[in-house]
Amino acid sequence: MLLFSMCDKSITIVLRGDSFRKVVHGEPFPESDMKKSDKSCDAESNQIFCLNSIYNFIILPYIERKYSINISGIIYEFEKNALIRSFFLEKGLNIDIREISRNNTNQVTTFISAFEHAALAAPDSELFIILRLDQTFMKRIPLESTLINKICYPGNGCCSGAWIPKYGIADHIFVVGNQMVDVFMEALKVCCEKSDINHLHNILTYLESTQISNTLPFWFSATDTTDHFYIDLQRSGHEEQYAERLKELTKMWDL
Repeated sequence: MLLFSMCDKSITIVLRGDSFRKVVHGEPFPESDMKKSDKSCDAESNQIFCLNSIYNFIILPYIERKYSINISGIIYEFEKNALIRSFFLEKGLNIDIREISRNNTNQVTTFISAFEHAALAAPDSELFIILRLDQTFMKRIPLESTLINKICYPGNGCCSGAWIPKYGIADHIFVVGNQMVDVFMEALKVCCEKSDINHLHNILTYLESTQISNTLPFWFSATDTTDHFYIDLQRSGHEEQYAERLKELTKMWDL
């Protein structure tokens, strides 16, 4: 395992799951197609766009605050994954991404493996920002609070198709402060032990049931259904809704 160098201030980006997901169209979305890596030009351009959004809206704000950035993660094997490594290496970032077979895994077990890998490689990291590779961030991550003793999750209105409270929370992104790594890891393992659960939408319920109060929603938007922190770009329907913003970002990033 690569151990990241120790710095005064660092954060670790933890990537997980599928890369180069297939761009799907039609309602309802075919879940079997959604969970496939795809060799098409559409999937590649979409993935590069997602990576640019991660860099500009998640990573760059911390670089501007003089943080060192580690890129860690465990993602599923795919022949184009070298493009992901190249993207971050060209930005001059420390990187240690491992690939695994999809066999005998699910979302929760892969999440645990990715988080464990990152925590061991960068034990002094102030924050661990755990992301899926298929999300497109539309705005800069909020940095107003000190989060070293917090577990942050997407608030209502954070993402398109936001989860309503009775169903749980969206599980596309978590920010875990260094002081909460062990607590969050324990919660993940409890979710994994529940054989009927293949998601993390209910992890907040578990944390609250164990009297963990250091949780914080970020990017809470109760009224504006278009002011999202991130979107699922590969699903049909967003191209029209966000056309102007996507065009603006494409020009900004010279894509």
